[in-house]
Order: sequence, then structure tokens, then C-alpha cells
Amino acid sequence: MVRFRPLTAVAVCLLSLSLTQCAGEPTVPEVVVQDLVAPVTAATVAAVTGTTFTLAGAGGVLGSAYAGQTVALTFSSSTAATFVVAGQTLTSTVTYGSCIFTFSNAPSGVTNPLTVNPCAVTYATAGQSTGTATTTTQTLTFGSTTSAPVAATVTVAENGTVTVTSSDGTAVAVGTATTTTATGSV
Repeated sequence: MVRFRPLTAVAVCLLSLSLTQCAGEPTVPEVVVQDLVAPVTAATVAAVTGTTFTLAGAGGVLGSAYAGQTVALTFSSSTAATFVVAGQTLTSTVTYGSCIFTFSNAPSGVTNPLTVNPCAVTYATAGQSTGTATTTTQTLTFGSTTSAPVAATVTVAENGTVTVTSSDGTAVAVGTATTTTATGSV
């Protein structure tokens, strides 16, 4: 015959409760540790297609004739981009391994093809809670120039996957963020 000791049963019960979350208790949120830097690739460019990035003084990257000029860069698809600089519109195809732009209408003095490295988008995700869509900013690093911030809707899943809602409403995975348990939370 097995003897049941009430005090032992209570101790086992309390131990099991301390190891699991009780029903109805709030979960402790996870937050992103730092901003996410996502290289622009054929897959991630979908997140910024249709977004115009303004790059003050970046004209010299295109060619010496545009030195000091502001560039407005828009990726129109995963394989095409448009640059507006000094009142001129330059169209290009895009390939990756960095951002490699091949212009179809480049005036003389424009580097063609143009390889830009680094070519990455930084999403301001530091401190963002997981599981909710948040309006934040994104910037494009274009060689040694960083664009002005542009609004972006970003969601970080519990596993750290970062998705950006593109201009057409599609959720595009752009990378994985490091998360940690929020401090000061229940």
C-alpha cells in the first residue's frame, strides 16, 4: 500500500505551477535588441518597392557631374529602379550581390554599370515588442550615404522574423532580429 503524504503533494503541485504559466496570467513580451540591417536583395527589395529614398549629396556616387546633388531613388520592381537627380530621371535595371544598377539612359559621366556597396535598408526596430505591427522608420544605406528616414510598417514575430508591409500591402520577410524578455513587465 502506497502512503500519500499531503505535504508532499502540495510541494509537487507548487513546483509544477512555478515551472509553467498559470492560465490567465499575462505573458512577458519579447522586445527587439537592436535595429535590423537588411541587405537589399532580389527577395528583400519587395519590401521597399515603390518607396522613394532621398539621399542628400549622393549624386557624386552616380558620377562627378552630379557631385553634391540630392538623389531620389525608387525601386520600381525587383529588377528596376529610377533615380531622379538634378532634374533628370535615370532608369536602370538592378541586379544584386550588392546593388548593381545598369542605366538605359545615362548621360556621359555617369558610371554605368554602377555598383553600390553597402546597399542595405535599416529598420528602426530596437525596443519594438514582438507580435504587433508598428509604424517605424527605414533608411537606405547607399554606399557612404544614408537616406532620410521613411515610414515603414514592421512586425516582429515571436521567433524574431521581421516582416515589412510593402506599398501594395504584402508582408515581406526581410531578416531575423535578436529579441530578449522585456524588463519591467509582468
